[in-house]
Order: sequence, then C-alpha cells, then structure tokens
Amino acid sequence: MTALTVFVSGDPGRARATVDQIFSLRGFAVQYQDPFNGLAERGSKGATIALGALAGGDSQHLRVRFTFAADPYGNTAITLASDTTGAAAGLIGVNRANKAYAELFGTVRTAFLDAGVLMGEQAY
Repeated sequence: MTALTVFVSGDPGRARATVDQIFSLRGFAVQYQDPFNGLAERGSKGATIALGALAGGDSQHLRVRFTFAADPYGNTAITLASDTTGAAAGLIGVNRANKAYAELFGTVRTAFLDAGVLMGEQAY
C-alpha cells in the first residue's frame, strides 16, 4: 500500500475542498463515510478485470481512502492511502497504478505547497 500524510495549516474545510477538487479533476468519484473519512474511486473494476493491461488510463480501477484530522490549533493532517494495487490488470496494471497514485499524491502535496500552507509530509 502507498500512502501520504500531509500536514497543513489553515481552515480544515478549505483543505477538504482542495482535496475534493483534485480528486474530481483526476476523474475520481468521492464518497464520505463521515465528515473526516472518505473513499475516492475511478475506473471500472469489471473492465479492469476483463481487459487486464488494456484497461489503461482512466478506465483502470483505482481507489483511495482518505482521512482528515484537525488539531486544536487549526492545522489538519490529511492522509491518502491507496486501496487497490492494480494487480487485476497484471504487472503492467500494478506499475500503472503505482504511477497514478504517485502523481495524485504529488498533486495534493504541490497544491498545498503552492498555497503556502504545507507544514510537513510523511510518505509510507
């Protein structure tokens, strides 16, 4: 599993809106289990299984779990964790999924860095 936690200052609602926008621009549908935990998903699981490595680009099934945790000082920890490996599309699918997750997580990191609110990060 690939994961990234970014620590940002400022309004937690704005942090959530930023992440939601990034997911949307990348073709992910977002569902929240509660105000702090959600799942973003794109592509078709069935098509990925049926087409294997041919299910490339936005049609490859990817899923990201995410959480928001605010502290009393107005800072927010945002954790994004891949929830699929891409193995349904074979070795090519695994490599493609890893690349897609790295690009997505990099986009999130860069958005907060460019906004001047990134306080730190931890990739694992």
